[in-house]
Amino acid sequence: EQVTNMTYRSDSGSLMYDPKRNRLVWCVKTGGQRYDGTWEGHAQGMAWTMGLPEAISKNSWGQWPPKPVFIPDERDDKEARAQGFTNRGFYMWTGWPYASAYLGWMWRYDRWIPPHPHDGPLYMELVYSADGENWKRIPERPVILPYGEVGDFDSSISLTCNPPIRFGDELRIYYSGSEATHGWDLDKGIQWKGGRTRHAIGLAKWRLDGFMSLDAIGVGSFTTRPVIFNGKNLFINFKSPNGFVKVGILGENGKEIPGFAPADCDEIKGDSVKQIISWK
Repeated sequence: EQVTNMTYRSDSGSLMYDPKRNRLVWCVKTGGQRYDGTWEGHAQGMAWTMGLPEAISKNSWGQWPPKPVFIPDERDDKEARAQGFTNRGFYMWTGWPYASAYLGWMWRYDRWIPPHPHDGPLYMELVYSADGENWKRIPERPVILPYGEVGDFDSSISLTCNPPIRFGDELRIYYSGSEATHGWDLDKGIQWKGGRTRHAIGLAKWRLDGFMSLDAIGVGSFTTRPVIFNGKNLFINFKSPNGFVKVGILGENGKEIPGFAPADCDEIKGDSVKQIISWK
């Protein structure tokens, strides 16, 4: 049955299958009010089905209209202006289950206004959710796939809707790259990167689970949250070309378990996405 009388319109969106709830999630461009009270047409929202229907109908949606998820804030505009743009919008976003949580790409859209409200480069920021409904930006707001330099095929746009594909010890994504900005036929976009409008498919690679890491310059340490183990071995994903790593286990009281303190741990060195930990 066709959805009718919609009060909402959009030209961009993607579907995510959520296996934990057996439902489809629509990651969709919406409108919303900015921090300064102005209207932003490039914000992001989400809607979801009550289950996994054979066909989407007006009775399938458990959330409608779309729930607001991301809208540009003052920090976004300051960052955009520092790069010579007028402000920033969010053109689209997409998410997917990853391990026990969810990750996603959000498409940043830095714009020149004037001469035209729809011109500028697009690139991706990494976002996350613990439950698939409440999405957040990482405090550092990392650009996971920046556009390239002048002369690169992706010098103005680098985007994808696809989740990464595991290939051995790597995560890979195939993405769309372009020398043209969103308003490729407008004077500003043409002048910005030399007027070429080449498009191509690119390949980006990360180490397995390598979206972020804890880094140490010299000696460093950290304590995890409590963890319940179901297996017999402990593994870590690490890279330590000029040093070593040791691991200790704490009990419920926060004290070291005899025989499993860092001093008892065998040093591990090198680079591995799945290094087993052992104790003397």
